[in-house]
Amino acid sequence: MTELILDGMTVNERLFSLGLMDKFDCAIREHDREVAVSLLVKAKLTEAQASETVAVILQNSEKYGF
Repeated sequence: MTELILDGMTVNERLFSLGLMDKFDCAIREHDREVAVSLLVKAKLTEAQASETVAVILQNSEKYGF
């Protein structure tokens, strides 16, 4: 059921809808890749998608508001 609700949402919308946005932001600020990836997986990204997303954000965190 959760997957159907999340279909068509952006990553930020998924995190917000699941109440994970603050935890994700905190993980990124602390450069905690493992937690950030696990939160994205909870938001129904694949492990590969989540890892790549976190790597890109951490590579250029200022661009993404961190």
